[in-house]
Amino acid sequence: MLHCSTKTQRTVQNEEAPSSRPTVTSCQTPRDLLSDPPSSRPTGSCCQTPHPPGRPGPAVRPPILQADRVLLSDPPSSRPTGSCCQTPQPPGRPGPAVRPAGMQRPSAAVQLVHLGRISYSQALREQQRFVQRHRDHRDPGRSAPDALLVCEHPAVYTVGLRQAPYPAEEERRLRLLGAEFFRTNRGGLITFHGPGQLVCYPVLDLRGFGRSVRRYVCQLERTVIGLCGRLGIEASTSPDTGVWVGDNKICAIGIHCGRYVTSHGLAVNVSTDLTWFRHIVPCGIMGKGVTSLSQELGRPVALEEVLPGLLDSFSEHFACDITGTQPRPPG
Repeated sequence: MLHCSTKTQRTVQNEEAPSSRPTVTSCQTPRDLLSDPPSSRPTGSCCQTPHPPGRPGPAVRPPILQADRVLLSDPPSSRPTGSCCQTPQPPGRPGPAVRPAGMQRPSAAVQLVHLGRISYSQALREQQRFVQRHRDHRDPGRSAPDALLVCEHPAVYTVGLRQAPYPAEEERRLRLLGAEFFRTNRGGLITFHGPGQLVCYPVLDLRGFGRSVRRYVCQLERTVIGLCGRLGIEASTSPDTGVWVGDNKICAIGIHCGRYVTSHGLAVNVSTDLTWFRHIVPCGIMGKGVTSLSQELGRPVALEEVLPGLLDSFSEHFACDITGTQPRPPG
């Protein structure tokens, strides 16, 4: 996505090393959850604000996962919009240098893993297997075994760490609709996964992709905006994380990050039955709707048609080479 805004208010948690607890963010969480105080940003970050001569800048600390350290609570209306990591500059003061799109590591190799249609519980186990593979390969002399898991789920509602609005009675109500229900370790509130939705779970070591969780989510958004652009759909971001076509969400994003390794990811509505969303407040965002690629294009769209474009866009915005067989679009 092209618009990750900066925050205006912060509630800073106790400082901890990034390895001491995981980071979570999601489609339900305003993008400012991904911001970090200026003093915690690594030198060279796109968010770095230069200081005039003679004025000392903030103390430089080692790069960390910024979202491990802050929890922001500003309402969306109080946050400015703009390009990813863009910080407004006072008149006459130059802004930060613009770097090419993409992450820091060129030509990284990311393994493509097709899971097909798979239950949500099985997908969780697969993600953990690839996360553990990172844990077992901490040799600095070897490249991290990054992976991109793509799949489709049977009907399932999932909620993140903020589970208070979803007591057992609500879980039973949703299960009676014929869907599964899972409580997960990603951030945020409730969303739906089901047939006709392209789900992508990147399992990446962010130490090879710029270290910033906020920037990582921006790149996921840009990836889906790039996919939509290839199909002739004008998509954008908003103060709420995810990808939107007008006031309708076309892609939900919810991640978990622990010790720099990511899990969970994004879900693009391709030809999803959108009536499933009527039974919830998607991502806890009132007054907004949902849409799909099929609805926007006015024709049926298959996952096989969409996946190559998503992979190309991911490769472009993450500056990586995706290894493995990529399916060809029909026809």
